[in-house]
Amino acid sequence: MQFAQRFLCLVKFQKNWEDTNYQDAKSLLSIIYEYMDTFPVLLVLDNLETINTEDIHDFFANIPRKSKVLITSRIGLGEFEDRYRLRGFEKKERIYYMRRLADYYQVESLKKLKDNKLDQICTKLYSNPLSMKWLMMNLAKGYPIQSILQNKDDLINYCMSNVYIKLSDEAKL
Repeated sequence: MQFAQRFLCLVKFQKNWEDTNYQDAKSLLSIIYEYMDTFPVLLVLDNLETINTEDIHDFFANIPRKSKVLITSRIGLGEFEDRYRLRGFEKKERIYYMRRLADYYQVESLKKLKDNKLDQICTKLYSNPLSMKWLMMNLAKGYPIQSILQNKDDLINYCMSNVYIKLSDEAKL
């Protein structure tokens, strides 16, 4: 029921899910199931790895057939998953995205680069949006581009640290 309590916490905009009432959480699940049985619903749960409790499986097992659940997660769910592997951006997409990031972070040096040079940088970052954001944030802090690209270990930490921090103590074991 930990998942239901956390879900209720989100609905009530509370900070601590442990303060939510078990019966309220159970009632909320019943309402959700009834609604999803009456109306075809697409429930989207983003970054599910931050919840990571066993009772999430019970929740998914009871979703009415009329409705669907779309989950994004860096951690698999076993029997409930139908994996769709995301690829990096295509050339046009990555150049567009990098230019938008350069505008947002006010990184003048990248704003002036030609598309081919920008594409080379994107390719070194695996055409991955999160990698590109990491680069741009570091450039905005004043780090030289060559130094950033040579220290990709920091990229791995950046990509995974936000996931690890949000895991429960139980999940970290």
